[in-house]
Amino acid sequence: MGRLFNRLKKVKEEFKDDKNYLNAIEGNTEIECFNAWVNELKNYNYLHNHTRMWFASIWIFTLELPWQLGAEFFMQHLLDGDTASNTLGWRWVAGIQTKGKHYLASEWNIKKFTNNRFQNIKLNENAPPKINDKNYTILHKTFENPVDIESKNLLIFENNLAFEITDFVNNKFKKIILVSNNNENKIIKLSENVVNFKASLLEDQKKRLQEKSIDCEVINIHEIKNLESSYCLYPTVGENLDYINQNSIKNINFLYRKLDQNSWKFCNKGFFNFKNYIPKIVENLIN
Repeated sequence: MGRLFNRLKKVKEEFKDDKNYLNAIEGNTEIECFNAWVNELKNYNYLHNHTRMWFASIWIFTLELPWQLGAEFFMQHLLDGDTASNTLGWRWVAGIQTKGKHYLASEWNIKKFTNNRFQNIKLNENAPPKINDKNYTILHKTFENPVDIESKNLLIFENNLAFEITDFVNNKFKKIILVSNNNENKIIKLSENVVNFKASLLEDQKKRLQEKSIDCEVINIHEIKNLESSYCLYPTVGENLDYINQNSIKNINFLYRKLDQNSWKFCNKGFFNFKNYIPKIVENLIN
């Protein structure tokens, strides 16, 4: 995510005093439905998937704001914010993920699916897709796990807090360490609600593990530099993995899910191509 975050920093500096941007994040635009969704996002930290599409389209094509700032705004406030899904979703709406195929929100669609809650919705319904000339090479990963997974510490980040249903629940780890990545370490600063939510998830997982007499503690991410050689549930794309890579932390060996091992090799040509392989992936997982 390094290139994305570098671009985000530049865009944030360019738009820090931009009136349209400031009005957008405060819900003070001339678009009633958009303002309502800003307040809903901030107050409840959730938006319906269809609403997320409308929101992103209005942000990009009607308010003409950079998609990177919109993606950041979602990550700051969504309880279910996921870096990969969120980034690709915004890029898809803009028309740069599947190049030339964008999503344009329309007045009739919003009226229909909000039961005519909003009226006189003035949108740019004829905007061309955004253009990005950058091409990204496919990352080839083998996702190979160590043969013997025993007797070391296991690190778990906040996006994997369901140890009881992981592929590694029956392995005997020395200790399970839950890793908190606070705002002080993050490029995208999370809202107070999201910070508190993530902290409560960590404490809930800790409690459930301790109830099973599993030695467990919560540490801050910067403390992983000082740990002995440990395993770690692969944290996937995002700031947790970036922290490990950028600090050249060598004392961690990733453990990969069977889902990743069976699915990644088919993630090379869009969703519909991947969809064709789902029966094969499911068969491999249950056998």
